[in-house]
Amino acid sequence: MTAPKQVSSSLVAPITDAEPRPTSTNIDVCGLTDRGRVRSENQDQFLIASLHKLLRVHQSSLPPEDITTLISESRGHILLVADGVGGRPDGQSASSTVVKTIAQHVTPT
Repeated sequence: MTAPKQVSSSLVAPITDAEPRPTSTNIDVCGLTDRGRVRSENQDQFLIASLHKLLRVHQSSLPPEDITTLISESRGHILLVADGVGGRPDGQSASSTVVKTIAQHVTPT
């Protein structure tokens, strides 16, 4: 049995406090699924979402122009992949349930 290889720390750039964190305006994401070479159907699911603080005004005595900013800037992102279940029956249903459950969990009603 051989020992695991260690990656040289010189290959990884150190993170310093002076480097700004990326913002939503400089991060590009996309999603794509594929059935692959073996399966007859694609059971994979994904979700790309941003989280916001929201104020939904139903009625107010204030003029509409006084309450224009109702949705905050992004508070975070969810990048979720739910892999299918190896071609088993209901694999697509299982991966769909995972995505729906997580989406519902972060947006409690």
